[in-house]
Amino acid sequence: MIPERLDYLWFLGYQLDDPIPDHSVLSKARKRWGKEVFVSLFSRVVQQCVEAGLVEGSKIHVDASLVAANASLGSVRPLDPDLVKAIEQCAKEQVQKLDERSTCASAAIRGHT
Repeated sequence: MIPERLDYLWFLGYQLDDPIPDHSVLSKARKRWGKEVFVSLFSRVVQQCVEAGLVEGSKIHVDASLVAANASLGSVRPLDPDLVKAIEQCAKEQVQKLDERSTCASAAIRGHT
């Protein structure tokens, strides 16, 4: 998808004719390093993006499925404030889990070196 999106290319610092890393790089890294190290690395990167203000950290799961929808913008309603608080609490808990996993994985890595 990256070569098809000029905004992605610009954001990542690629020129139009630059080779783009294959998506299998992540799968190969996970296989080589093991799931625990990969999860730790990925979690830390996400945490750094939240801390840098690049992402909010409020979305916990993302599904890239394309779904046909028949909805108008007029049908969008604001979220209930209690629901917003619950979502924020859930996001905080997920970030805390990322921190705990990162700490555990870092300790495990130090123990192997």
